[in-house]
Amino acid sequence: MKELIQKFYRLFPNTIHKEKNYYTFFDQGSLYYFYEIEEDTNLSFAYSISIYYPQFYSFVRNVNQMIITRDSNHSYVLLRDKGISFTQFLSYPIFHHYITLKWKELWIKRCDSILFNYPNIKGNSLMIDESIDYYIGLLELSISIIGNHSKNYYSSYLGHIQFDKNEYYNPFNVKEDVCERDFGEYLKYLFLVGNYSKQELSLLIKENSSFYQYQLVLARVLYPNYYFDLVDQILYQHYDDSILKNIIERVMEFQDYVLFLQEEFSKYEEIKKIVF
Repeated sequence: MKELIQKFYRLFPNTIHKEKNYYTFFDQGSLYYFYEIEEDTNLSFAYSISIYYPQFYSFVRNVNQMIITRDSNHSYVLLRDKGISFTQFLSYPIFHHYITLKWKELWIKRCDSILFNYPNIKGNSLMIDESIDYYIGLLELSISIIGNHSKNYYSSYLGHIQFDKNEYYNPFNVKEDVCERDFGEYLKYLFLVGNYSKQELSLLIKENSSFYQYQLVLARVLYPNYYFDLVDQILYQHYDDSILKNIIERVMEFQDYVLFLQEEFSKYEEIKKIVF
């Protein structure tokens, strides 16, 4: 990869690190992300986001002044991190575009897939065996919380595929969705990293009470995508099941967190109550 980067971009990194689905390296103080892209990669969307929102990583043109670099039947793109740190949560609108909410259909499909593969999932890990039924229950609860919202049209916003403050401005880490997705994922992220206080949460919810539909935000917080993503890593990428330990050990704390959010949300709109 180093030779490829030198050849097409005239950059000369000392070391290159393999991350999830990309490579990272530093050159002259700037952080770069080097992706191999597939045909189904939504490149045009990512590129338009990088142009429209100046905070997001920029695409680097190669020596041929092209965005896409092709070599040996492979296609690549290079992004440069502009060094802007995540400091405050914001919702980014996609103007003059409306979408229907698809969470319920997608979550039902995922739940059906998990239940279909349940016999094959069980027996691979004691930690999974002892926890999966609880998280299937959370998934089913999140589906029921959505109710009839799926029938409505909503203004379109950017939603992070995986909420991570270190990749908050990565245009490959966003998709089109309703604004409640990102706010719900942000609240869930605060819990998962253990970086929250109830006083600050209360203020945050109050400040945004006229903007978000909190019934949808609650459903998003409940949706246990973080758990099933880790289960997939254990089953199919051979990660050690210890990656689940921190989540499973905090189940009671999570339930307290959700009930606190529910209480705060209900101050501003009627919320479908949940009981653990």
